[in-house]
Amino acid sequence: MAPTLSRHTRGVYSLITTFLFIMVIVFVVIGVIYVGSIIKSKKGEVNDELVKYDYIKDAKDRILSSDCYGQVIKELKANETCEFPPGIIKGYIIKMLAYENCTNVTKEWKHVWSTEDGEVYPYFVTIQANSTGNICPGRLEVIY
Repeated sequence: MAPTLSRHTRGVYSLITTFLFIMVIVFVVIGVIYVGSIIKSKKGEVNDELVKYDYIKDAKDRILSSDCYGQVIKELKANETCEFPPGIIKGYIIKMLAYENCTNVTKEWKHVWSTEDGEVYPYFVTIQANSTGNICPGRLEVIY
């Protein structure tokens, strides 16, 4: 009788092992699907951020292009507004920083056409002073 009892227990252990193996496979498949969905959602968020930074960079490039102000912003032209398609950015601010041989006070020209608060992305630019003709440090803040 001993050999018969051994055969039955091996069959039960084989069934239990097979069941556990199938459960492990099911959990691994569920885990892979879950991780895949997380990666896919993160890629979507990254793409949204890249689009935002493309808009901001395009706005900065347009402001500093020859169509608007040029690479060196002239103080006389700083109060003119550069046109943008609606909804791209909320505005921009040009600041001429106080600096020796340029100006004693910080000058600011706001070109903001949205009342909503936005994220500010600053860039250093050059501004030609009206009084001396010197090239001075400035700051361009693109508001997204």
